Amino acid sequence: MIFPVDEEIVVIQPRTQKESYWGADFALTDTDIEQIYNHFLEVERPQTADEITRMIMAYRVADEANSVKKKLSGRMIYQPQNTSWYSPFCSLPMEM
Repeated sequence: MIFPVDEEIVVIQPRTQKESYWGADFALTDTDIEQIYNHFLEVERPQTADEITRMIMAYRVADEANSVKKKLSGRMIYQPQNTSWYSPFCSLPMEM
């Protein structure tokens, strides 16, 4: 595939992949509290702080992945193994 020059290029890095997201600015949201409550109802046993933390982290990462999928739906996704790339502004040396 050759991509038209006028195609919009979008790079999305999920917030959950940044160290700052999980650092000092991290705070529980109402959605997190709801997830913790639902988790308690599902497992029906006490949970350690570590178990709750891992559950919230997994939920946030999955939620972010779904958000990225929604943003990318209907867009052409660059996949180098499936493309032929051509640019008149780039030339590559050829072996003789």
